[in-house]
Amino acid sequence: MALALALVLHAHQPAGNFDAVIEANYHSAYRPFLEAAAARPWLRLSLHYSGFLLDWLAEHHPGHIAQLRGLVAAERVEVLGGGYFEPILAAIPSEDQQEQLTRLADTVERLLGRRPLGAWLAERVWEPELPAVLARAGVAYTLLDDAHLQAAGIDAAELYGYWKTESQGMAVNVVPSNFALRQSIPFRPEMESIEYLLHAGRQHPGALLTMGDDLEKFGAWPHTAQHVYEDGWLKRFFDGLEAHADEITTVRLGDYLGREPARGLVYLPTGSYPEMMRWAGNANWRGFLTKYREANLLHKTQWDLTRRLRAASIESVGTGSGTLPAAASKAVIEAAHTAVLAAECNDVYWHGWFGGLYSPHLRNVAFARLLEADALLPDPAPRRFDLHGDGTEVIELRSPTLRLLITPHDGGTIEELDLRAAHANLINSLQRRPEPYHAELQAAAYNPAHLPETAAAERPGAGALHELLRYDPYPRAAGRLYACRTCNSFADFQHLRLSADADLAGGAFAVENLSATQATLRRGRVTKRYILADNQLTLEVALEASAGPVLLEMVFNLLAPDAEDRYVEHGGERRGLRWAGELGAGPLRLHDGWRGASVTLEAHGIQAWWVEPLYTVSQSEAGFESNYQGSAVAAVWPAGTTRLAVKMNFFL
Repeated sequence: MALALALVLHAHQPAGNFDAVIEANYHSAYRPFLEAAAARPWLRLSLHYSGFLLDWLAEHHPGHIAQLRGLVAAERVEVLGGGYFEPILAAIPSEDQQEQLTRLADTVERLLGRRPLGAWLAERVWEPELPAVLARAGVAYTLLDDAHLQAAGIDAAELYGYWKTESQGMAVNVVPSNFALRQSIPFRPEMESIEYLLHAGRQHPGALLTMGDDLEKFGAWPHTAQHVYEDGWLKRFFDGLEAHADEITTVRLGDYLGREPARGLVYLPTGSYPEMMRWAGNANWRGFLTKYREANLLHKTQWDLTRRLRAASIESVGTGSGTLPAAASKAVIEAAHTAVLAAECNDVYWHGWFGGLYSPHLRNVAFARLLEADALLPDPAPRRFDLHGDGTEVIELRSPTLRLLITPHDGGTIEELDLRAAHANLINSLQRRPEPYHAELQAAAYNPAHLPETAAAERPGAGALHELLRYDPYPRAAGRLYACRTCNSFADFQHLRLSADADLAGGAFAVENLSATQATLRRGRVTKRYILADNQLTLEVALEASAGPVLLEMVFNLLAPDAEDRYVEHGGERRGLRWAGELGAGPLRLHDGWRGASVTLEAHGIQAWWVEPLYTVSQSEAGFESNYQGSAVAAVWPAGTTRLAVKMNFFL
């Protein structure tokens, strides 16, 4: 009997990604692959598109959707479901799990005429309760990596076919994706994969082997468009399958599972694919939430909004009270819920070759969605609460224009500063941390995803990137106080060599007083007071005299450092966001023409402003890259200063 080969290809774009980026992926990968597949009448495929991308294609390329619908109707292609906004399903509220799964199933049925049987699991993040979650949504099967099943005790030589698993008495089928095929397709010579399949067929006649991976590998990754299409890799691969049709037959997963039994029952531990677990630092995807406070801030803000949504829903249904009629209130709550669902898109919560945590643009999109939901719900009173779920307290203050989260445990700083009407977190930065691959920057690993050799030949400027490797002792925030012991220079600030009092810079402050517009924090004889008044935020500090200069540091990220409409203005002169240096006293303004927003900083008695752009060095599938993570702006007072204040006025 012929070996059954299931090719399962997954296409995804983060919600809110630039149209130009999605368009480029369409022309380089999505369109040419589907056209190549459609030209082979014998070929059977299983495809998955995240919901945002599927609706984007329907709007921008309806002909592509029509072609896909025709292939579905001809029973040549099966389209899988999953979470509409591609969330890490295990990490979101139970009601959102069902909503995400149902929204994508409805979208697939509406656009392509068939309701999906299977579901793609974002980043193959598995937790043991998921069988019940999937079964409740009508999902019959999902795809995992073969490493998942090996972790459950199944021998590598037995990883063909599929298994059944369950939780709470509800079952779902799990199909292992073959590691060797994922590594070789499409990067190794096509006959290596054909020979591998032929050998597997001789060992296990009639068995199923599955290869599930990203559709973007077929043209959107660097240099793969030429390799896959122009140089003919895909044509030769399809030719090879066709030439061995008696020994290898392609199948849709749903068809195979409908006619062949499961190989048994299995219970899978928490996990994901091996690379993801290495990036997370342990066997649990949630390791990213402990490793990166910035990811945890977004994740726990989701949950806070979910609780507020539940409360608003109960009030709307139970009493009909409020300024809006009950029907309108329901519509508003649904709009807020959709914004939270969009913020659950997985990319921004992790980092590896593809994770978007290091991308300020994607973090900005997530913050914008969360703030959109926030704006639709009633404002809470000033709060002191454990937002992060880690035992530390944050203080939330609001005005009609601004919202800020103060972290008393981290030097009494502001970790989030929102311009509410713009749905923008103006800090949105990232602490620069050592990453395991930084050690490889000078030596190797320029081609971590094993791209075609032409990609490996184009080495990035390793020397220049290596100069950017600086590691922050504290999270990047606003309002950090540096009381220096010696006469530090701008170069010391730039290279993180300030001889500052660590207790004041990053130690825990006690909350001395809190009202609707003010928060007063104290550590020893040092007092920090935040005063909020509509579009103005003032930070006042009283401290003992310091032997060296005293700095108050603010971080602002206007996202596009090379855009002409983003700049720092001082003394009538504008400087781009990549500018670094020292400026004299007087007001300093940061302007964001894209949002039409600006902030003016005033600090009396200072001797200078120090401005330093912040860059991270991260790794993508093609190699290393740098990302602008905002600018640190420090007001600098001379030694001996005991009272200082920065006044910030925000305009939109």
